[in-house]
Amino acid sequence: YKITLNQVSPTHLKEMLSDLEDIFASGKIELLCSPVQSGSNRILKLMGRMHTAEEWTQCMLKINRRFPSIRLKTHFMVGFPTETDEDFRATLRLLDYPLFLDSIGIFKFSERPTVYASRMQGQISEKTKELRRKKLLRKYAYMYAFNVAIRAKNALFRA
Repeated sequence: YKITLNQVSPTHLKEMLSDLEDIFASGKIELLCSPVQSGSNRILKLMGRMHTAEEWTQCMLKINRRFPSIRLKTHFMVGFPTETDEDFRATLRLLDYPLFLDSIGIFKFSERPTVYASRMQGQISEKTKELRRKKLLRKYAYMYAFNVAIRAKNALFRA
């Protein structure tokens, strides 16, 4: 049997990481999904998240390095109100080497009457949200191929 740990808050992951190491070492964890949402700490704070992009990255890199058989996944949200181009570039940088993500989910912020952010100034246009979604998906595809090639190269040198 294999276990999927789904929707593990980065805040809880950071708190529990050392306690989870024995479970990770058991080989029973197939996938861990920890939804970072954004690479911009300003946006994360506006979203009410209790983690930073750096904390999430440190946790995921540690798992990546110590337990490479565990597949890692995250979710991103693009177009949160007031998200600037620089905020979005910070999100793109989360995909940079050496982090290897096996899968991502990308969601566009959508206005809902009960969500406070729907009433915030600085709403992002659908066109911009879609453009950012596509850019993020392209960067992920490129980095996925890059990381697979690096892993294959390293495996050859170990053989």
